[in-house]
Amino acid sequence: MLALLAAMFPANAAPPVCGDGSCTGPETCSSCPGDCGACTPTCGDGSCNGAETCSSCPGDCGACPPGTTSTTTENEDNAQVPIKAVFKNPKGGDTIKRGILPIVVQGFEGNNLNPGIQITAESDIFGTISLVNNFENRGSGIYGANVVIGKDIGKGQYAIIVKAKKATYDEERILITFDPTIYFNASLDKKEYFKGERVNIIGSMAYFGQQPLRNSTAEISFSAKDFSLNKTIRSDNDGGFSDSYLISFAEPEGDWAIKFLAEDEAGNEGSADLLTNVSTPKGVAFYTVTFLSPLENAEFKRGNPVPITVEIKEEGKPVKNATVDFRNPTAEIITLQEITPGTYTAEYKIDVNDPLGPWYIAVQAVKTKEGVTRAGGTKIPVTIRTASLNLALIKPRTADFFTGLQTEIIAELRYPDGTRVEKADIFANIGDETVRLEEIESGTYSSFYLFTEKDVAATYLQLNASDIYGNSIALAPKAIGVEKIGERELKLRLFYYNVIVRYWYLFVSGIMLFIIITSPFWYYIHLKRSLKKTEQEEKRIIYMEEETQRKYFKQHSITVEDYNKLMLKYRERLSDLKEKELRLRNRLASFAKKKIKRIKK
Repeated sequence: MLALLAAMFPANAAPPVCGDGSCTGPETCSSCPGDCGACTPTCGDGSCNGAETCSSCPGDCGACPPGTTSTTTENEDNAQVPIKAVFKNPKGGDTIKRGILPIVVQGFEGNNLNPGIQITAESDIFGTISLVNNFENRGSGIYGANVVIGKDIGKGQYAIIVKAKKATYDEERILITFDPTIYFNASLDKKEYFKGERVNIIGSMAYFGQQPLRNSTAEISFSAKDFSLNKTIRSDNDGGFSDSYLISFAEPEGDWAIKFLAEDEAGNEGSADLLTNVSTPKGVAFYTVTFLSPLENAEFKRGNPVPITVEIKEEGKPVKNATVDFRNPTAEIITLQEITPGTYTAEYKIDVNDPLGPWYIAVQAVKTKEGVTRAGGTKIPVTIRTASLNLALIKPRTADFFTGLQTEIIAELRYPDGTRVEKADIFANIGDETVRLEEIESGTYSSFYLFTEKDVAATYLQLNASDIYGNSIALAPKAIGVEKIGERELKLRLFYYNVIVRYWYLFVSGIMLFIIITSPFWYYIHLKRSLKKTEQEEKRIIYMEEETQRKYFKQHSITVEDYNKLMLKYRERLSDLKEKELRLRNRLASFAKKKIKRIKK
């Protein structure tokens, strides 16, 4: 017994533990399926799994539905014709990952594909779904559906069952392996490094079966003591990647952890870890590096500038003409400029996608003279906060609405420097309702909202937005009122808002066009009315002349001077009216001639 234990657990080996990723010692598929894998299903084990069905193993799977224990139907000659569902995708033993999975099944009646079979598929990875005939135009008798496998499904083996029904019944089951892991194969060019050296990394990313993860991004994080920094890398068309990192004299000595993280659009993910050691090379004299700005633990928002100024000294004396640089939050090296002897400065504008939280600004100074390298470095922590966003409500401009009105909500989102924010999430809250706005052009988002009776109680409209980097903003609520109106009033208001207000220019254009087209008719009427008024005026002047003569000759009620003045005035006015009458008659005659010519044509 001791010899057996000694063979199982060598003196320098730790005893096996379930969950260590290795199926060793007394571990079995029953005691530790995580390390050893699931046990091969057998009929009679009390679990309906593997390829077992109600037909092949009723003890585990239960009896088939009543009256459908046969997998055959009858033709016109009462001959038994089998019904069969055949998996085309996936097939038993396949390995799949997260994302869209097409379930494709052939439905046979005898040797022929049949479009009249009712087929469903069920599994723990997607529930129960109905398969449609002629799936994706693949042909009659080809059934299928697309399912999405999400992040709530864990790695392991799963059964997919299809059930076919017509007059009778068939059931088929396959086992597939679900593996959402992205596998890294990465290595460093050395085991240990000195400060000032470059860490060279080479590797690849792949799914199960060595399927390369092409043109995808991954995060590399370097961490040691109180230092951490993240970089983004991208794989090539073969899934390979390479990167390098120059170790600064401002960064700590000791053990460094290098971690790789990747996640694709479907949620497949993976990680890997490497370790190395960093030390200071012998014979390097150290400078003293002192930060003048920013202050330790200062806070800056994305989009804001960070002034970085340091003083470099050796034994209290300023160091001139040194190479001084720092690394931004995404590991890009930026050089500081010397402004006075021993004082170096630079300004870094925090990018809108720089990581939030602590950022250790590590500044190093290096100078080589006569073959002797002198260097120094230090770091201070600052905190990066979310950026300020400028969100503007463009429409609606009014605050008064009524039930039955559909209005467009338009918003614009920009960064403080005026750059339009793309691919953001913008929502409008109207009372208890939330509406998502869709991007219609760069930085501009829109959605339509129909006010109903449930919105009568709404008292505000509020916009909130967030970009893809986690920056967010919420506008102050805008007070609104929603009036409940009847059907007749609704029609009138909708006609006004949707027709007259929206197409007012068409109404104006129509009126002008009507006037232009009908102008001859109106011109003729105008001439006739003007002639009539002129004739009436002439009669009135003649009557006034007669009255003046009566007053002078018969009644002797006016003097000769008044008589002469009045008569001169009436004669001049009558002469003007005669000339006007003549012009109007000539125009009427001309209009009549043109009308006759148009009729003849």
